[in-house]
Amino acid sequence: MLEREFRLTHEGGAKEKSRQFLHTQLVGDVLSTVDLDEHRYLIVVDGLGAILGVVETEELLKKVASPDPVERRRWYEMPLESTISARLDSYSPGHRQQQQSDSTNPLNEFFGTTISSGDDDLAAIFLEDELYLRWSSVKQILQHALVDPVTGLANRMVFERRLAEEWQRLDRVPSSICVILIDLDYFKSVNDQFGHAVGDVVLEAVGKTLQHQLRSYDLLVRYGGDEFAAVLTGCTASQLAIPVGRIQSGIQNLSLEGYPDLPDLSLSVGAVTFCSQLQAESIDDLICKADACLYRAKDHGRGCAFLSDLSSEDSTPVHVDSLVQSMI
Repeated sequence: MLEREFRLTHEGGAKEKSRQFLHTQLVGDVLSTVDLDEHRYLIVVDGLGAILGVVETEELLKKVASPDPVERRRWYEMPLESTISARLDSYSPGHRQQQQSDSTNPLNEFFGTTISSGDDDLAAIFLEDELYLRWSSVKQILQHALVDPVTGLANRMVFERRLAEEWQRLDRVPSSICVILIDLDYFKSVNDQFGHAVGDVVLEAVGKTLQHQLRSYDLLVRYGGDEFAAVLTGCTASQLAIPVGRIQSGIQNLSLEGYPDLPDLSLSVGAVTFCSQLQAESIDDLICKADACLYRAKDHGRGCAFLSDLSSEDSTPVHVDSLVQSMI
């Protein structure tokens, strides 16, 4: 490792602010205003100017390049906040106030030390009592903390954050949100009979199959154990029957090469849809309602799905098959 002392002069200005974007700005609007050659990283901030995360323009371009025109349009209309892979919710109110008060001085000098790797590649910067790491390194650490190591899907923390974001967004943009809880039926018997290593293979395959049945902007996570969870937006109760049906048929048709003795797999699914914060007491209440639908599916014999439409006068859980029949 190589160390060098340096002096940094910091002058705030329009160029610095041009890299900052409000979390509510739409992806399409952002891409139309930035210089893609100059802006490799975009800083996403909240209404107080606190940094929420970093988004790479290359990743945004990949998302809006979807071959499906509906998904492509949806990505363009998505708020920038939804594209943050790793949030940086680390600023306390006191820290924000301090930063705001310090920002009145437009010109500052910092003395510190750079830390470079053996090939002279800059790895970190020490400034007084702070350590700043390269974003490319920090990004990998944060992403690993948010990914389930067995399935490669996002974990429960990501699910809770996304649901909180969508819940808050209902105040600004009318929409509908669906919360889906998915349980892999009798998975314990797979672990008991074939071992946990095979169980992990099954979980990975199920996760990939579920992901393939959803849209690119839907969030699917491993919720814990043999449970998965998903957050879908812009989807009514009747429309939700379509992806739920694809999910179940995909698992029913799943076969794992090299494991011919595995039992047939099935899913129990519980889901809720809503379009207003008034339709639930809290986010925890939403999850409890989805969980109640999931247990209704288990009590019904498993391998089925129950849905509660909280925007309806009658939010009693209904069997998804009966919902499909009512649409015909």
